[in-house]
Order: sequence, then C-alpha cells, then structure tokens
Amino acid sequence: MIKLKTAAALAVLAIFSVIPANAEYNEYNNADYVNVSNRTLAEVADDLGMTVVEFLEVYGLPSDMASDTNETAAYYYLTMGSLASLYDLSFDDLKKQLSLDDSVTADMCWGDVEAEIPIKNYSGGNDFEDLKAAFGLDESVTEDSQYGEIRIPVERAALYYGQKLSYFKPDSILVMLNGKYLDLDTEPLIINERIMLPMRTIFEALGAEVKWDGDTKSITAVSDRGTIKMQIGKISFTLNSEDIFLDTPPIIEKNRTLVPVRAISEALDATVKWNDKTKTAVIHK
Repeated sequence: MIKLKTAAALAVLAIFSVIPANAEYNEYNNADYVNVSNRTLAEVADDLGMTVVEFLEVYGLPSDMASDTNETAAYYYLTMGSLASLYDLSFDDLKKQLSLDDSVTADMCWGDVEAEIPIKNYSGGNDFEDLKAAFGLDESVTEDSQYGEIRIPVERAALYYGQKLSYFKPDSILVMLNGKYLDLDTEPLIINERIMLPMRTIFEALGAEVKWDGDTKSITAVSDRGTIKMQIGKISFTLNSEDIFLDTPPIIEKNRTLVPVRAISEALDATVKWNDKTKTAVIHK
C-alpha cells in the first residue's frame, strides 16, 4: 500500500482533502472535506527545498493555490502522475499499489480517483473489523466497498474523534466555508427548510462587522458590499437601501440571535449549496 506523508491508514487518510479557498467552484464543493493537517502548502514546499511557485508548477497544481492552503488540498488536486512522482514511483507502480484499472490515467486528479478505490487499500494493515467499529460502519460495508460509499460516516467520526469542532454530535448540521468547517458555539437549526446560524459567527466569517441593538432587537452589519439591517421577527431586511424578502426571519433561541445562512451569504456575494446526505451547508466566497 502507498503511504502518503500525512496518513498511512484509514483512520487518517480517509478523512483527507479540503478544497482550497481559491479553487474554481466545481462538483466537489457538494461534498464534505475535513481539514486534518496543520501544515500549509508553503511549509510542504519548503520541506522539499522549493518555493511555492516551483511546487505548484512541478506537481501540476492550480497556479492560484494560496501558500497558506492546507496540505491536504494540495494532495486532492495532484494529478496521479504527479502523485507517483512525489513518492518516487512509476505511474504503473502507483496503479498497482492502489489496485487501479486502466481507466485511470496519469493526468487525472487524485481527488477524482480516490472515491473509486476499494476501502481495503486504505486499511494500512489495521484490522478491518476494528475500523468498521471505530467509524460506525454497518455490515453492508466490506473491504471491497468503494471509499466514496463510506466517506460520510468516516468524516463524521473524524470530526468527533479529532475534536475538530467545539460543538458537535453525530446528527449535527454542519457549515463549511471555503473548504473549512465553521466552529459554532450554538447548534444550527432548520426552520421552514432554512438553516439558521448564530448571527455573529456567519457575519464575521463572511467579512462583515456586526452590531446588535438589544433595545430594538436589530442587527447592523457592515461589509464591502455595504450595510445590512435586520430585525428579529421581520420578514425582510435591507442591503443598503434595497429591501430583500425573507421566508424565515431572524429569531432569538436560548439567548442567541440566529439568522438565515443562505440569505446572509448571498447578500455578501457568497454561494451556498446544501448537501442533504451530510447535512452540510457548503459556502464559497
């Protein structure tokens, strides 16, 4: 089995991959990715005696990938040929070690291929039954199951065991912004099929400065898009002088102000998609 630098077993490798903040919006933004590495792309390049620009060019990564991108994102975007080169393997040897068929070519990205690989190739010598128990996998999962089929419970387990989030339980609603989970201190709610998030968390994550007026129960947020004004219970808000309708108004729940994530995100020039399988709102700005 190939042992990548940041992981040699399912317990780590199966939670690989984040989307770099500068990446083009694509189909992978509908999936979940867990940030498991603390190293940046700049640090990885430095370890190899390269500049970031040289590393991106040599390994065929997007030229606009930021130097502070988490290293797991770099692995995700590596071509299979570059991945083989990185570990001093021929492409044929890489295919053999990962049990890949001839449909996989050297110019395909690792992120496109990994979901098709049998889970047994991620086990790293660990007992498969122990892995199933650790990640809460049922009896329908076998060593020949594709990695993509079990990614959701594995990543949820990774969040739990890695204590990546301050607030987390198995059925939590999750929110990801530019490839990283938002660390929420209040449980998100779904009201009228709209996800409601803590006011300060979402505004500040999207680059807005927010103020709360307890007397009028109103919210004012200022960003490069202008000024947003909202009020508890009111079914519209203003962006500068424009009125924008809300089908779910801001609320106060357990002394916390919650606002609709899609309306706020789109008002601040971000895109939002909902992944129902993983109960995750995926935001890109």
